[in-house]
Order: sequence, then C-alpha cells, then structure tokens
Amino acid sequence: MYKQGSENSVADALSRRAHSDGHLLSISSCSPTWLQEVLQSYQNDEFASSTIAKLSVDSAAVPNYTLIDGILRYKNKIWVGSDPALQHKLISSLHNSIIGGHSGVLVTLRRLQQYFAW
Repeated sequence: MYKQGSENSVADALSRRAHSDGHLLSISSCSPTWLQEVLQSYQNDEFASSTIAKLSVDSAAVPNYTLIDGILRYKNKIWVGSDPALQHKLISSLHNSIIGGHSGVLVTLRRLQQYFAW
C-alpha cells in the first residue's frame, strides 16, 4: 500500500495522491480522421449543404435529419456527402478491418447501414 511520504513505497491500483492546487492539467479527446473527411464531403454536396443550412436555423426543419457537432445525421446514422472515394473508403474499411473481418457483401452492407447513410 502506498503511504504518502515514505520513500520505498509502491502505489497500488487504488491509491490516490491529492493535488493541492486543484487545477486540471490537460484534456485529451479522440477524433477519427475519417470524420474530417465526412465534414469535407458536405462542401461539394448540394443536398447536404442545404440540409445543414436549414437545420442550423431550425433543428426540426428537415424530418429524420439532425445536426450534431457539425455532423449531419439521417435517422441517427452519419450522413456521408456525395464523395465516391470516401464512400469506397468506408466500405473497404468495414470489410477489410479487424471489425469487418472480410465478412462478405451482405454482412458488410448491413454493418455499413448501421452507421452510415448516403
């Protein structure tokens, strides 16, 4: 057990050390790189751009669509703009990754439809 002030002590998983200043020193967050590509896909997609503009003014303006942190969603699935290269990349990632495990066309399609729409 860790005892504060002892030189030869070892901290266990439950030990805590109080900080006198009480300041948070850092914050980290995870943001997938493909998410930036999704955001960029909206720039060349007229439907996505107009839907985002409408939802920015009124969150209920377009049925079944929501805008959360700049990401357009259709029935809670991430909307991907008309970017064939990105769409292919997402399909390949879900098929070729450890998660996809080369599951075949139908399983990959179902998995893709769980998370994305276009």
